[in-house]
Amino acid sequence: MKKLITLLLFLSALQGYGQIVLTDDSPAHTLECVTTSTSGIDYRITWFDETSSGAGIGSSAPGTGMGEITTATTTTILGAPATATTRTVQSITLTNIGAEENTLTINVDVSAGAEYNEINSITLKPNESLYYNTGKGWSRSPALTSTVTGLTYAFGKTGTAADAAAYWYGFWKDTGVLGAWVPGTPGLAGRATDGTTTTDAGCIYFPDAGAGKVRYLSEVSMDATVAHAYSLWDVVWVNSGLVVTTTTGQTINSVAFPARDADGTVNGRGYCIGIYAVGALGNAGVVSNSTITYTNNLGTGSRTATLNATVPNNFPATPVIGTVVWFELQAGDEGVQSIQTVTLNTTLTSGTASVFVARKLVDVPVSVANLSFSKQINYGNGVVLYDNACILPFARVSATTATVINGSVTTVER
Repeated sequence: MKKLITLLLFLSALQGYGQIVLTDDSPAHTLECVTTSTSGIDYRITWFDETSSGAGIGSSAPGTGMGEITTATTTTILGAPATATTRTVQSITLTNIGAEENTLTINVDVSAGAEYNEINSITLKPNESLYYNTGKGWSRSPALTSTVTGLTYAFGKTGTAADAAAYWYGFWKDTGVLGAWVPGTPGLAGRATDGTTTTDAGCIYFPDAGAGKVRYLSEVSMDATVAHAYSLWDVVWVNSGLVVTTTTGQTINSVAFPARDADGTVNGRGYCIGIYAVGALGNAGVVSNSTITYTNNLGTGSRTATLNATVPNNFPATPVIGTVVWFELQAGDEGVQSIQTVTLNTTLTSGTASVFVARKLVDVPVSVANLSFSKQINYGNGVVLYDNACILPFARVSATTATVINGSVTTVER
């Protein structure tokens, strides 16, 4: 029991949209759960009611409710409050007690056909739970089983020359033990990645965890012909079609990101925004005035990510192919839920670039060339690898020298 409590605390997310409040507006608001399979969902919900005179919990409201959903349907899990009353949700627990996956969506229904989405398309494996707590928001616990299995995959990439020291390089385009990975042509709205499909061949991928299990990254071993600061990232979204000579805003309106953020949700905590040089860019000098508008992980829109004059948070002069430029999120933000526009402000002159979103998984510093370095993940069970992860190696370089990397990634399923 102590281990269970520790694991749940470790994985709980300080994340959410704020309070869920139902009112008696005409029509009155209700809270719904949409299920996509017959795998049973147990739910428990607590709330408090407040009358217009501030009378606290109303006599007609028990404050708790529970039930079980066994069909693919829309179920009202909390009804509307009485007249002149507001109903504030305190906690929700939804647990998949069945033998198959079930994808849930939670909506506030405000009228026939009109709904506000609270949490969208979260897939629960058997024994997984989805939690809501007022003030903290939504989080998901991994399934727990007594069976542990492991899997190790090797990777290798033959890179080309990088940009100046301290800038970032992405081994996307490079072949080796793995083939090249490419963004494709999804357009400005982009696409969510899926490492298990041929579309994303060239990334380090693992099959989805088995029923009732979660996959954890537990160890990474790596060697390289040049000592750099290496890291592995799950690239969750990528686009194409950015016009590098346009200096006014370009509308992105990204498609929905996958549920692979730090909490296993679509909210985006831990997601970072970057631009990748798919082809060499032609700007003659440093560009540090580009901006990206986005919605943060708490659902707040009109946020602005920026560059600055400090290396590496800008476009270097004439960025080589493979250069990665990371944008700084607005102060206080912990992630990105969607992207609305990109404004370069200064032309990049020529070349091809893609905007992308990724979550860092692990750092693997290689301090001596041609020696193998190992990084064990000793906290909790390891870093959670959510289904469909698209893992790619990056480096913050110490020199411009072309680099060959090799390594292995070990995971366990629990």
